[in-house]
Amino acid sequence: MGISKPEGWAGPAQTDALVLASTARGKLSALNAEDFSRVWTFPTGEEDPKIDLEAIYDTPVVMGDTVYLAGYNGDVYALGLEDGSVRWQFEADDPIIASLAASETAVFFKAPRYCQAIIEWISAVPVSHGINDPFSTGSQAQ
Repeated sequence: MGISKPEGWAGPAQTDALVLASTARGKLSALNAEDFSRVWTFPTGEEDPKIDLEAIYDTPVVMGDTVYLAGYNGDVYALGLEDGSVRWQFEADDPIIASLAASETAVFFKAPRYCQAIIEWISAVPVSHGINDPFSTGSQAQ
């Protein structure tokens, strides 16, 4: 018996002008809210090195002109809302299958690497992040 590949089941997010939706396995598209024409898709398939999200399980989070997204590949991305360009990427090194949360200063995510036994730790990445320096909030999820 084989193991199935991740599929993803992300919900959409919406701004006044765009609907952000997982339109294919491991791809996020920004669609025009009026006619649903595609504005951009991430990843494009043209990145070097190649980006393969494998699947998207979290609803994208929009804060200002930035879209935050996590992939099953274990990376968290900050994308430009206008064009889907990568502003920064954080390597969590474990599949992320829970939704992100964001504040004005941090993006919160949960990944298996940050779990010990049944105690779940919440980690955060500063939104101005440019290097891999996660920190634990020091509190346990209840």
